Amino acid sequence: MLSMIREIRNDPAKGRPRAKTVIQSIVSIGTFAILSLSQDNVTASPFNAVENFRNVSLTKEQVQELFQEFASDRDITIDPEVVDDIFLLTNGHAGLVNVCGEAIDTELLPLEDGNLHLDCWQHFSITLLRRKTMAYGTFQRMVNSLTEDSPKRREAINFLRSFFLGNFDEYVPVSANEKHLAEYLAAQGVLHPDQIDATSFKISSPLIDSLIRQCVIPHLFPSCPNTSSPKKGGRAGGDLDVLEILKESLKF
Repeated sequence: MLSMIREIRNDPAKGRPRAKTVIQSIVSIGTFAILSLSQDNVTASPFNAVENFRNVSLTKEQVQELFQEFASDRDITIDPEVVDDIFLLTNGHAGLVNVCGEAIDTELLPLEDGNLHLDCWQHFSITLLRRKTMAYGTFQRMVNSLTEDSPKRREAINFLRSFFLGNFDEYVPVSANEKHLAEYLAAQGVLHPDQIDATSFKISSPLIDSLIRQCVIPHLFPSCPNTSSPKKGGRAGGDLDVLEILKESLKF
């Protein structure tokens, strides 16, 4: 693609009536990997100017405003605690916020009393939200890429397990020897690089953390538990049975 763009830019006929195409500007949009966009011909000079605009996650206030507009449009009431939980799960990631909103629209509406309560949302988010997230093309491709069995991916997931899973608040500095692993995971949308310190990263959101634990690790490491966490009374929506979870974990 880059060679085609360069050929158009260097067209001798540019600026003349017989020019086929004129490039005014080029905008590339993508994950962290877009910063490593390269070409096969390494001897060719780069384009004259490059500006990097990093799209930050939505703030809590923006997520609240978004769901207020959604609730008004659907003539429903969404408990503020539901929106707080969505922000906690997604960390303001626009794609994940969209997944949650679409899930409410298609799976939970219409509501019996016109109110989306926290217990209703949490029951859905625990049991079915991961499935809705996996149906979203972006995250399906992410999981498919990470579950391709190769030494590089195994090394990256082991690195992720050791330093990032379960840590949602703090950026973790990485060594020079491991930076390529962190950048690979950031390119996949799993890690989020610090805007100030380019050598520090953190897991992009608790929902991504859950996807990695449930969809990637069991595939690459079959020795991990392959059954869901036991619930009290065996009920799908019941509370976790901590004693049974401990018994199950000791098997490994």
